[in-house]
Order: sequence, then C-alpha cells, then structure tokens
Amino acid sequence: MKAPDDYYERWTIGTLIRFLRYLTAFISVFLPALYIALTSFHPGMIPSKLALSIAANREGVPFPAAITFRILRFGFMFVAAFFGLYGIIMAYIFLNIHMCRLKSFGVVYTTPFGPYKLRDWKDLVVRLPISVLRKRPATIPTDDTDRMG
Repeated sequence: MKAPDDYYERWTIGTLIRFLRYLTAFISVFLPALYIALTSFHPGMIPSKLALSIAANREGVPFPAAITFRILRFGFMFVAAFFGLYGIIMAYIFLNIHMCRLKSFGVVYTTPFGPYKLRDWKDLVVRLPISVLRKRPATIPTDDTDRMG
C-alpha cells in the first residue's frame, strides 16, 4: 500500500501517512464484520450497557445486521453473518493463502513478508530516508541492483 506521494514528503511524514493508510484499510475491512459477528453470534462479549443501546437503536430496523451493512465489505461481512468470529478468522486465513499464491510481474504479491528478506523491510511500513535506500529490493528480479539518484 505504497503511494508515489510517500516519496515526495519527508520520510517521517511519509511513514505516518503510510501507517494511517494501513490502519484505515484494516478498520474498513474488519470493523463492519466484527460488528455483525458480535451482534449476531457473540452478544455475550458486548458490555451490557452497549448491548442494550444497540438493541434499542435496532428496535425499528426491519432487517438483521447482515442486511443493514450489506453494501459495505461483502466478503468478510457474509462470513461473519454465517459463522461469526470463526468465519472472520477463516476468511482472513484464506485471504492470506490466496495473496501468497499471487504473483505480479514475476514477484510474489506478499513480498517482502512472504520470502523474508530483512533488507527489503527498509521501505515496507516505515519509509526510511532516501539516502538509506540505495539498493533495489532483493526480491525484484533485475540486473541493476542500485537505485537511481
């Protein structure tokens, strides 16, 4: 989830923006599914006051939680509606298995997580200064290992 804009900012600001991008992607995928799983299958895990508040707010809603959030993140929400937290975990595992099998231009999609190369982690979540990033990632098949600049 890198963006070209990350390299036009100072490395501290680029790292913060990249971290926020990861955090918001995680929240947007898992929060609706977690809500459906908790309200449908695991209401005992919700604090009593919050459960009563949710029940009071949903009193006039004719659809269950799975139908109300249907337009959002379909995959995780559907497994949450059918299997609860177990479904969310299983869907996450299957998503990771699928992503580990994908290749883009001959490079594994989960690089550098999949084939673990510590040298490539310099530009993963934390974007280090350009002066530190002198070599190309080891997982990219190329003859020229030096970066431009």
